[in-house]
Amino acid sequence: HTDPIELLLQQDNIPHSIGTDASLGLQYRPLLNNNVIFTVGLGGFWPSDGFETIFESDKPLVSLFTTLTLTF
Repeated sequence: HTDPIELLLQQDNIPHSIGTDASLGLQYRPLLNNNVIFTVGLGGFWPSDGFETIFESDKPLVSLFTTLTLTF
């Protein structure tokens, strides 16, 4: 439901479909314990009619992330 978005933006008739989100992540633990963890991931968002109505853009959004966790 897009009612909260319509209330926040003071904009009527936002279509119910905002878009599709998909992501993929991978963790690597070189010491086979939780002391060193390297994570990498990729996410994508493909907008639908609701997103296009709000932001006037139909370009897909992509993000890449990495994290390194060190615990001693």
